[in-house]
Amino acid sequence: MNQILQRKLEQFRNDHNVRKKGSLSVVLHLTRAARERVFPLNENDFLAKSGGQVRGLNKSSVQAVLRDYGVTRTLAQEGGRTSRGSVGLMKAYVRFLNDLHSQNMLDVDAIEQWWVDRVRDYFASMPLKMKYDSSKSIQALFDDLFQQVRRREEDDPGATYLGSVLQHLVGAKLALALPDVKLTHLGASVADHSTKRAGDFQIDRTVIHVTTMPSESLLEKCRVI
Repeated sequence: MNQILQRKLEQFRNDHNVRKKGSLSVVLHLTRAARERVFPLNENDFLAKSGGQVRGLNKSSVQAVLRDYGVTRTLAQEGGRTSRGSVGLMKAYVRFLNDLHSQNMLDVDAIEQWWVDRVRDYFASMPLKMKYDSSKSIQALFDDLFQQVRRREEDDPGATYLGSVLQHLVGAKLALALPDVKLTHLGASVADHSTKRAGDFQIDRTVIHVTTMPSESLLEKCRVI
């Protein structure tokens, strides 16, 4: 994406606080609807007859956009339809798209992809829940946590949340088991080859690598260097 366009999208997002499910639903719906319109857009074309809602905005319209990008997780049950400020956001966004068009900067495909990525960011920011239940074993508690992570990965193809969760859990265990030892955490979800790092954790000359798919070449890294 053009960097100037990206900065403008970031500025719009910050100015109008487009970070929650309702507002994200609005801009996703409008971006897709703009594909079928002739510019400049007219605000009234996106206003429901009641005047208090965005025309055509609902769960189905939003999920249809997300499915095209492989995202199956539901963003909002009401699709932002009942969110306060949806109409005001719609009008601001229509003006924003018209401004981009007047500056020959409008790229609806790239803009839609950008907003979908922000939806992925929103899903990724939602906390995982681990509820302690004395009737369950520690293994059962962690199994429940891992199932949550796997479901999140299924809803967001290409994401690798499980590896990151496992890495942080291993790091926490090492820190508790070796409180007096200097432990270097080399970062989660960072490719070894691009950073030239030896693994995920380093204790003196020992390297520890966390993975869900061990291989012979990977095991070779897990040795004293």
